[in-house]
Amino acid sequence: MTSQYKASRFATPRDMPEQTYRLSNVCLPAPLSMGELETFSAISRQVSPLRKRHTLFEQGEAFRSLYIVRCGSLKQVYRDITREEHVTQFYLPGEVVGLDALSSGFHPGATIALETTSVCEIGPESIEELAHGDRTERGVGGCFLRVMSRAMHQERMMVRLFLNRTSDVRLASFLLALSGRFRQQGYSPFCFRLSMSRSDIGNYLGLAVETVSRLLGRFQHLGLLTAKGREIRIDDLEALAALADGRSRHSIWDTADEAPERLASMSTH
Repeated sequence: MTSQYKASRFATPRDMPEQTYRLSNVCLPAPLSMGELETFSAISRQVSPLRKRHTLFEQGEAFRSLYIVRCGSLKQVYRDITREEHVTQFYLPGEVVGLDALSSGFHPGATIALETTSVCEIGPESIEELAHGDRTERGVGGCFLRVMSRAMHQERMMVRLFLNRTSDVRLASFLLALSGRFRQQGYSPFCFRLSMSRSDIGNYLGLAVETVSRLLGRFQHLGLLTAKGREIRIDDLEALAALADGRSRHSIWDTADEAPERLASMSTH
């Protein structure tokens, strides 16, 4: 999702808190598994890379193909009747783009590259194969059904996140989701660079950009992470996970004068 680089510290399963990626997983679409990637790759073709700010398809454009993100990242933007823009999704490597246009036949938002991005296209004939193919667990049809099911579940859980979670929990969940994606791709889950702006993150999470900046500052003050521009270093993954999963008993705004060690201990309560 970003200009990724391998850091010196890599996570192993025992390094990662057991519940880190529970609530945080709903913040971003679920990536394809290795088996699913192989299935989809066999029926897709690579297209020319998109440059930063270039559009994969426009809002209202007729649905023609599905796409899989190979590298880079995109955002989906919905423009309402007043032309106000709403960021409705981020797409990272291994994710399928265009599923939300299958029912209506039209894309509900424009999808724009956040950086140089490479995608593979699944054309109409291959989509027919997905829809009517072998629906066993290992078959192409079964693979497609699993991807659709995950997309529906993620959308419902995202609504729940917005309705029931505070601003600090939303941002912590989002950062943990990114951390998990980097880990899945073989990169450090602790150090990464954001491809999206703070304005885009705030728009996506339903927060003002000032709130995002203030929360990052608060997280940094409490020793959870270090933020320098778009560079993020997670310093206390366990405590950030406790906040994201709702396991902390206090809002971070109630701990303004507490030492970082106090927040880190919240995961044990």
